Amino acid sequence: MQWSLRVITGLTADTEPSLILKFESPPAKYIFNVPEGTNRACIQKRYGIAKTKAAFLTRLHPEQIGGFPGLVMMLADINSRDLAVCGPAGLTHYVASTRFYARRTAFGVNVNEYKHHDMPPAGNATPATLPPPIFKDENIVVHSIALYPSAVDDDGSTGSPSGSSKRKRSSSATPPPSAKRRSTEASPVPTQFLEADVPLPSVPTGAPLDDAGRIHRERILHLMFRPPASNTGPAVATYDMDLDKAAESAPGSPSKASSSTFDQQFWSRRLPKFRETPQTLAYFVVGPATRGKFDAKRAKELGVVGPLCSKLTRGETVTTPSGNVVTPDMCVGPSIPPPAFLFLHVPDPTYIDSIFSSPEFFLPSTYGSTVQLHAIIHRVGPGVLEDKRYREWMASFEPAVNHMIASERYSPDQVTYSSSARMQLELSYLDNEIFRPPHHGETAPASLSSWPDLPPKTSILAQDTEISMHPRLDPAPTRFVPPDDFKATLEAIDSGSYVHPLENIYKTAREDAERSSSSHLPTHSNGEDVAITTLGTGSAMPSKYRNGKY
Repeated sequence: MQWSLRVITGLTADTEPSLILKFESPPAKYIFNVPEGTNRACIQKRYGIAKTKAAFLTRLHPEQIGGFPGLVMMLADINSRDLAVCGPAGLTHYVASTRFYARRTAFGVNVNEYKHHDMPPAGNATPATLPPPIFKDENIVVHSIALYPSAVDDDGSTGSPSGSSKRKRSSSATPPPSAKRRSTEASPVPTQFLEADVPLPSVPTGAPLDDAGRIHRERILHLMFRPPASNTGPAVATYDMDLDKAAESAPGSPSKASSSTFDQQFWSRRLPKFRETPQTLAYFVVGPATRGKFDAKRAKELGVVGPLCSKLTRGETVTTPSGNVVTPDMCVGPSIPPPAFLFLHVPDPTYIDSIFSSPEFFLPSTYGSTVQLHAIIHRVGPGVLEDKRYREWMASFEPAVNHMIASERYSPDQVTYSSSARMQLELSYLDNEIFRPPHHGETAPASLSSWPDLPPKTSILAQDTEISMHPRLDPAPTRFVPPDDFKATLEAIDSGSYVHPLENIYKTAREDAERSSSSHLPTHSNGEDVAITTLGTGSAMPSKYRNGKY
């Protein structure tokens, strides 16, 4: 079974990293982070999103989730079956907040929100213990663990009751100021996850406020999407019909005859308040094991022939025509441990303590010989890679592990949407005062070579890179990538060989306009200080994918 991890978008001024895990047969895809413009990037790269089964979000920030509603609507429009989405605390609230435009009642969505108690308490985990999976299907098993800045409990609060088993992060310096493109500082530490300002309709008497908010949000999901056809995770946050029955039987609740009005109360009512948490999620993804080699010669010696061979390869014990009982281990070699990769988001150095507070998840000894860790994807903020502790942790893994870095300081600002960028570049060639050339940079502010203690297989997470998980291969450029029109046009302009088909016409028109302006218009005119600004996405600059109307 061939499967690989492809980088759809890298870290640029326009995009955050987004990766798609693809299985060839049967076809299936899993996406990690869905930033704004993910659908557009897939169209640009001619990479379809059909057969996407799950989305995994590391953080509930616009940079990581801005394109999720568009993904849901696109999958629903192409008649996809179901989608599971996994993410940090607050994911249910976020999905419910899109109800007025992302509602697709024929599409199934399964929301798996991370719970802080999914992780075994510190000191109780054995060296081979991983947290319960947040997602599991026939192809992959996904484990997750939350990272917090220093001095934050696992429930996102600033303190925990005496005697609590929750782990605390040690104090540390305040986060450094953000750099370059976008801030990755932690949000202010909240005092609690959820709070309801007033009682909600049809909430059982005496229900805690958190339950009231949960019932409200899950009811919204129940009205937005149909229930998923299959359960793809143990922590399913779909609407609880038993809670619904209990709620409707409470005093003052509406009858079944008025259920539409009852639903409308939930639908149109403002969601309970939610305070953002500084939580980010790391995902450990384990693929399928590879069956050992079948020894046909040995099977023939034991009398195994015909369809019995297929049963042996499936792990079944068979009985030969002569009556001999043959077990799979007698003809099939040992299975090859499954490949795996780790994807984590560390916004700033204050999150590094979380890595060392969860050794059962982040230490190489945890995995041992049960899996083959092939790659680690590092989305790191300012100051993280510069921290010696983080580099030492990276170096603790086997030299064969590939480390791919996405960082504002070390990632070049490459063009993602090359078709529209080429159009803008051609217009700027005609007049670079009216049409500014697209912002881009092939060279990063700093190089990874400045840190010689990094593991040998450390590279930049660049768009259109593919990591083959089985067979295990090092990262390489994707084989099927549409031609980069922007780069070709830029090279032609730099070399002086580029000729715009309208260049002569444009020069003539501009000369005529300047001549007319100088001879007929006064030096100063009324309204010369008035600016006209067009409204709407892409209106000021029609492009290949966004054609605005004036």
